[in-house]
Amino acid sequence: MKNLSKLILFVCFGILFAACNNDNLDTTDPNGNGEGSVSNGPKVTKTFSFSIPEMASAGLDISRAELEEDADEAISFGMQPATRATVAATTAEKTIKNLYIMQFDAAGKILGKGQSIPASDIKVDNTTGNASVDITIDEATGSKLYVFANCQPLNANTDTTEAKMKADSIQITTAITADDLATKGLPMMGTATLASSASSINVPMSFLVAKISTKVSTSLPSGASFTLTGVGIVDAPKHIYITSSATTSTKGGYHSSYAYTTTNLTRTDPFVFYVPENKAGTVAGLTSKTKSWWDAPEHAMRLRINGTYKKNASDAGVAVYYELYPGANSATDFNVARNTVYTINPTVKGTNVSSDLRVWANALVNLNVKASGSTDTSANSYIAQDAGTAYHFDATIKGNGKNMDGSVAAKHTPVSVEVLWETTSSQFVIRKTKLFGGHVYFLTAGSVGGDIRQGNALIAVKDSAGNILWSWHIWSTDAIGVEPYTIRATGTGIPFTLNMMKRNLGAANNNTADHNAFGLLYQWGRKDPFVGANGVSGSTYAESTMGQNWPVKASADTGADANASVAFAIKNPTTFITQINTTTYDWVNAPTVDKQLNKLWGNASTVTGSITVSNLNKEKGTKTLYDPCPIGYKVPPQYTWTYFTTTGNNSSNIDEFNVTNKTSFATDHGWRFNRTPSNSTFYPAAGYRDNVTGGLLAVGGNGYSWCSSSWGAGSFNGGRFRFTANDVQPVHYTNRSYALAVRCVQEF
Repeated sequence: MKNLSKLILFVCFGILFAACNNDNLDTTDPNGNGEGSVSNGPKVTKTFSFSIPEMASAGLDISRAELEEDADEAISFGMQPATRATVAATTAEKTIKNLYIMQFDAAGKILGKGQSIPASDIKVDNTTGNASVDITIDEATGSKLYVFANCQPLNANTDTTEAKMKADSIQITTAITADDLATKGLPMMGTATLASSASSINVPMSFLVAKISTKVSTSLPSGASFTLTGVGIVDAPKHIYITSSATTSTKGGYHSSYAYTTTNLTRTDPFVFYVPENKAGTVAGLTSKTKSWWDAPEHAMRLRINGTYKKNASDAGVAVYYELYPGANSATDFNVARNTVYTINPTVKGTNVSSDLRVWANALVNLNVKASGSTDTSANSYIAQDAGTAYHFDATIKGNGKNMDGSVAAKHTPVSVEVLWETTSSQFVIRKTKLFGGHVYFLTAGSVGGDIRQGNALIAVKDSAGNILWSWHIWSTDAIGVEPYTIRATGTGIPFTLNMMKRNLGAANNNTADHNAFGLLYQWGRKDPFVGANGVSGSTYAESTMGQNWPVKASADTGADANASVAFAIKNPTTFITQINTTTYDWVNAPTVDKQLNKLWGNASTVTGSITVSNLNKEKGTKTLYDPCPIGYKVPPQYTWTYFTTTGNNSSNIDEFNVTNKTSFATDHGWRFNRTPSNSTFYPAAGYRDNVTGGLLAVGGNGYSWCSSSWGAGSFNGGRFRFTANDVQPVHYTNRSYALAVRCVQEF
């Protein structure tokens, strides 16, 4: 009873084994045998005794290499206690509170009915913990007896054959805890074959659950601390199956939080959980640090350790949790077998998710959250602001889900996910990706609580044939912020101010003389970006996993018409598409102006005549599924930059440039424009990608930003803002096949 006293200290979450009410179930035999049973002999009373053997022990099987000190490890198993082949069950674990007996003849037909034996009829040996009971059964030589302790099959009273019973399950509605041992016991099962001369029957029992035991310790850097806030199990099945199989059925689903405990966390004895069998399988090629959710089979069971990690005494701390998967080894096996003990004694060492995939920051961050002023919960660009953090978004929705005509776009069903490219190098921005439940999950690189790595990536989902269905820009950066712009243009629908992003889409900052302020480049109407330059001058692409080998294709080769070109661009988001001809200069296959797609970014212009500050597109536009901006933002309207000259019109007179310093362009590689009477903002001269060759040009000399509007009624151009050292053009145009920068406006 000493062990029981220790176990009773564990947190009680209660247990309820669902059993059927015998009086309310139809037990009619479909073959006409009365109550669904037969009798092959007289009744006889026999003494049943139940022996409960030791549990199997699943050692972690850690290799010597894994035991070597690893400074980058976030959590380690360290040296485990010596394991034995078996582990003796405690007296408390052997508790039998009730029994259910089922008897089948040699043909597998049930004999009589299943019998429930109450606790009052069961004799328990207080020394050994073993139980015995006298039970009256059919004296049918060779018949098979099934004995269930502390549980019974879910459909016991209608399981009229052995085959039906063996296919049945036992439902677990709440977690099994140590406190349940004394009152309800653990679910067990045993079998025996009836011999005619035997006056007693010994039934060897085995547990239908696995036991997970864990102690948590720390070995932290100097000054750091970890405060344990909870321990529990995730993805424990809600059913125990009578017949063990190579894989676990998904019947009934899984408990998302099983036996989670938040009290008595400073105990010296281990946390113990009793869980249904979960044979999730194996995954080759993993190590202890990569045996994680990102590569685990779906619904593999895991131990979750929650806590608060502080780098030093003055650190506010970050909520973290570690997930460890029990199995036959610490790397590749995810099978949790019944009647088996899994001992996991981890040591918390840090939060470096770039090395150790078992550590998580906070909870999964859902990116499909409506931003202020937005009607959308999805977009083509998502901002990730925290290092070592797992994010997810709905990958069945295309962009913001709205077609060019405002109708709802059809969804798709992705089957795989891939990082197409990322800046700097592989895994510099995104450590890991996973497609699960129609959502893309991705883990940002870096240490939990550390600085975010500034960069960009493109994630795509594919169909079963490997074709890209859609792709999304992931912007890994710190807080972006907005700033107001005064607008000179007037007219119905034109606001006095607009709130613009403080930097170009995809930029790491908005500093002068810094190519990291350039951001990404977009062809007009396309949702997917291209990297800019690797310096404040020159034509070398910024460092990425694409290198200098961005594919280029002629528009005429992208399909029969403009819509086919759009479909091609979706399937080939890294391909730059050159102009179709010298009639439309478009990246879509539109040989004539009337075949162009003016609503790709939701703001086709109907303005005729000369486009000036007093005669321009006054519409703010409607965001479409091709808009490249994040949730809450969109490509800005045509009048956005009208405050950047003193007249609102284009000018090559430097006295009319509304800039803070008229001599700074050469050193800053851009202009600092006055955006309001008392505030300024910087625009870098990021250059462009050429519409004929696809190469980078004018880096450090020319700056641009697309607007959502086509230039004017009947024009083949797209509207944009342009500047150089010698001119500023707030309202101007260029061919749609060029790739220029985008600075997003907050939706209004």
